[in-house]
Amino acid sequence: MAELIGVQAAEGFLGGPGGIAGARNGDAASIDVVLGIRGSSRLMPRTARVAPGGFVYHVLNRSAGKRHLFAKDADFEAFQRVMSEAHQRHPIRILAFAVLSNHWHFLVWPEEDGQLTEFFRWLTHTHAMRWRVAHRTVGYGPLYQGRFKRFPVQCDEHLLTVLRSSSGIRRRPGWSSGPNCGAGVVCR
Repeated sequence: MAELIGVQAAEGFLGGPGGIAGARNGDAASIDVVLGIRGSSRLMPRTARVAPGGFVYHVLNRSAGKRHLFAKDADFEAFQRVMSEAHQRHPIRILAFAVLSNHWHFLVWPEEDGQLTEFFRWLTHTHAMRWRVAHRTVGYGPLYQGRFKRFPVQCDEHLLTVLRSSSGIRRRPGWSSGPNCGAGVVCR
């Protein structure tokens, strides 16, 4: 182990000329370099999600730990503002959406490749940051379980099923279940 530390601390090995910029003692990258591990999963970026344009997708995301993201009207309104900003920055055709207490569903139809990822990356990241600030819980871990999930809609019957289910999602007691609560409406 002493030998490993000595090599790692050698002048210029990691941070200097020819070294790994920004690497510090104990970093996963620096340890992998010292140990001679190539192709370590810690050095590789996440696999890009393929979401070609021209197809309809069912997209959803859930809160971590079953946390209620939308407990108050202000939470719903804040999400709608973020959604509107996301749409201005990264326009996408939104066919329907449903926002529930701990998750949301969208039915979208991107025109171009990458459009879906740009919109939902910005939406989830910005919503999570603003939610944490508004609820004074910055630094308490992830807000969502992970990246959004997306499923291509396979056929017309599948599309109709998703549209019907987004308007007929079971709601907790006290939530509206009337005609104004469904696809494209935030349900409280």
